Amino acid sequence: MDGKTVRGARRVRGHWDIENKIHHVRDTTYAEDASRIRTATAPRAMPSLRYLAIGALRLPTRRTSPLDSATTTATPTVH
Repeated sequence: MDGKTVRGARRVRGHWDIENKIHHVRDTTYAEDASRIRTATAPRAMPSLRYLAIGALRLPTRRTSPLDSATTTATPTVH
């Protein structure tokens, strides 16, 4: 295989690796595959709320000052 094909294959595998990690967290934490939410806008809203919760929990926080505990800064992490 040439370099372009190898890079493309790595990109595809990387994409599915991310998809599988996110789905695993959503399914094991929220039992999303067993969800019975099927009416109105809830089927679209609940995954968004779950993504929001997962993202918020993954953000590390750091106090900027010991005297000012209300001020925190978030630094994105790469998983």
